[in-house]
Amino acid sequence: MLMHYAIANTTDLIWMYNEKGQILFVNNTLLKCLEYKRNDIYMMHIWEICQEISHDSWSSRWSEIKQKGRMIGEYTLTKHTKQTIKVEIADNYFVYYKKEYALGIIRNISNRVKLEQELIDKKNWLQLLLDQIPCIIHTFDKDGTHLYREGAGIKSTGVDSSFVVGKKIEEYDSLIFPKYRYNRYAIDNAIRGLQTSYELTTYNGLTFYIVFSPWYDVNNNIIGAISISLDVTQQRQAEKLNIAKEQRIRDLAQAYINAQDVEREWLTLEVHDMIIQPLSAAFKIIESIRVSDNIEKNQEYLNKVESAVKDTIKQARNIMKRIYPSTLKRFGLIRLMHEELDILSNEMPCKTIFENLFTEGDKELPYTTQTTLYRVFHEALLNIRKYSRAANVYVKIQRYQEQCYLEIFDDGVGFDLETVSQKAELSGIQGMKQRTEIMGGSFTIQSEINKGTKIWIAV
Repeated sequence: MLMHYAIANTTDLIWMYNEKGQILFVNNTLLKCLEYKRNDIYMMHIWEICQEISHDSWSSRWSEIKQKGRMIGEYTLTKHTKQTIKVEIADNYFVYYKKEYALGIIRNISNRVKLEQELIDKKNWLQLLLDQIPCIIHTFDKDGTHLYREGAGIKSTGVDSSFVVGKKIEEYDSLIFPKYRYNRYAIDNAIRGLQTSYELTTYNGLTFYIVFSPWYDVNNNIIGAISISLDVTQQRQAEKLNIAKEQRIRDLAQAYINAQDVEREWLTLEVHDMIIQPLSAAFKIIESIRVSDNIEKNQEYLNKVESAVKDTIKQARNIMKRIYPSTLKRFGLIRLMHEELDILSNEMPCKTIFENLFTEGDKELPYTTQTTLYRVFHEALLNIRKYSRAANVYVKIQRYQEQCYLEIFDDGVGFDLETVSQKAELSGIQGMKQRTEIMGGSFTIQSEINKGTKIWIAV
């Protein structure tokens, strides 16, 4: 009697059935979970509750239980309310007074299955993000073994990831780069907590700008190295071609190089700080989930991963939009400017006025001109959003003959132009000026403290 009472009231889910699949016993815990009445469930068969088992397959299933003596599997049980739960069942075969039975010990794994699915979804989000980053991301352990290699830039290398992942860098580096020792040196620096950046050219003529940084775990301990490789082959080829041209072309080329260097440095830092580090932390949290059975703690870890992934996706989209405004070709300059001003108005918030003086008779601007105007406009709005605290922003664009004019005014806190100009590479002013001059245009800016900022562009 004591044993029967213990089984009937234990917190584990237990049922018993015979060779015909008829349910003979369920304990109180399982009865409450399935929400059946006891008399009703004793009139049922296993296949009426367990979705993975059918009447037609019962004979072969019973034979398998009888042969093995014990079977464990994951199943879906249907409640009286038609809701379902995921469970793991350990079926144990036994004979009692020459009659055959099976006792099933059932474990509710719904939360685990849910967490596993969330983990798969977040892994897919991470992979989607990596597939859109215009570079190659590598990770190495302290011995220099290549652990991971992803990114949209892999296609340009012609080297499949399976060729390098799992190998030490000395095993393959000399087959790709003539000056291969730089990478080993950079990994050693990263292990010591130092960042290293340089350029290497492959045997097939591709040039990469490479940055190695320390790889930290969740406890801020260095566990290896992270590398970001950017294919800068086209930029380097353009630089060599421009050297032979007349002085004016060389001046413009130098401005282009400077702008690209600033853009590349910005991109490297943004990808490292805003994407790689959060992803590294997310990967370590995922590793913690794999070895933990604490559902509550795992949920906390998943929330952290979800937050990091969402923020990283947002940062990646911002970076990609600055690198290449793909919506510009699709929607055109004017519509894109309208949308960005609306976003600025809602985020700051502030009042925005956009005066478009283009007429139907105006010819469409060349795409290179549209790109230059958009990037200068976008950079100006970034600065307004970050620094100005403006209440009003005014933008006007117009065309006269072959020239296009863009004006951007705000009534924010302003700044001392001379002081900021000495740090132009940080403020973005130099980048806007260089982009305009590369197109043969002019860039003018005026600003005073507490008197706002005014920008005039003619292209």
